[in-house]
Amino acid sequence: MLAKVLNCSFLDADDFHPLSNKEKMSQGIPLSDEDRIPWLETLQGVLKDKLDNGKTVILGCSSLQKHYREILRSADADYVHGSYASRVQFVLLDAKADVLAARLEKRAAEGKHFMPATLLQSQLESLNIDEVNNSKSAMADQTNGVTLNENQRVHNEETLYDVLHRSVSMILPDASSTESAPLLQRIKISVSENGPRLGEASRNTGQTLLRWTRRGSPLRALLVISIGSVAFLALTGLLIFMLIFLVATVNAIIVSLLISLAAAGGFLFFSLACVTAIYIGAMSIAAFVISIATISAIFAAMITAGWVGFFWAIWLGTRKSVGFAKQSLSKTGSVLSAYSSAEHARID
Repeated sequence: MLAKVLNCSFLDADDFHPLSNKEKMSQGIPLSDEDRIPWLETLQGVLKDKLDNGKTVILGCSSLQKHYREILRSADADYVHGSYASRVQFVLLDAKADVLAARLEKRAAEGKHFMPATLLQSQLESLNIDEVNNSKSAMADQTNGVTLNENQRVHNEETLYDVLHRSVSMILPDASSTESAPLLQRIKISVSENGPRLGEASRNTGQTLLRWTRRGSPLRALLVISIGSVAFLALTGLLIFMLIFLVATVNAIIVSLLISLAAAGGFLFFSLACVTAIYIGAMSIAAFVISIATISAIFAAMITAGWVGFFWAIWLGTRKSVGFAKQSLSKTGSVLSAYSSAEHARID
């Protein structure tokens, strides 16, 4: 049910047990660490694949011991052992032993599970709960499992693309839609609903980009920094252009008023004409200087990023080549040494 609310996939860890584990449990024999560790490492690989692809998944898993959960937390490439700060989060579904036993017996009777209820006590005795402040638990003693408050809204992690796409869809509805509100009303509704989500969506997008950057090579980080710098300068230039356009519009209005006043003639005409000329000249110089500075900064960033990328690629290629050469020489030396030893043994 939680996976349905979050619009993500659900996996049952029991489905990943090897046949030997299932047969052992079906005979009422508890699993040892030697049985569980390979199973947990398989689950770790599944979670890692989901995380690397930016997907959310709900995994139903016993993970009774702390070191079992550490294996699963390590599916996050950035996880520091023992810190509990992992993208893999645990929620303990807390229920009484008799409730759990009844559920196990029912599932076993329906042929939906291989573990008999007789193993439940050994499972409960093995349970070791994390003693951290942010540990989470939920009561699961209702017949339908964990229930959600009807007023509770659960949102998946949204990115900027999701929010912007939804905003545009609300403003520009499908052509097949027969009923739609006026444009201004659609814009107002879209801004009111999606505006508050922009902050969280920006953080999610930034975190996703950071994780993607850290998983790659140094060249990927350089690419992100270069493109980010150019994009930042380009957006800055666009903002400055819009400000200049606004100032130019105000300037045109002011100049029109000054010219209208100057039409009175005489000394007032010459005074206003001088003021108008100075004003237009100052605004033109300011617009020229700002435009040149912005364009120069953008081109400088692009050229710098290109040269840095070029020399970084050369350095990285050289380092890889030197490493490969050392490895080749080492293997060649090992082969020659083995051949020399064999020759000496044959002569002796």
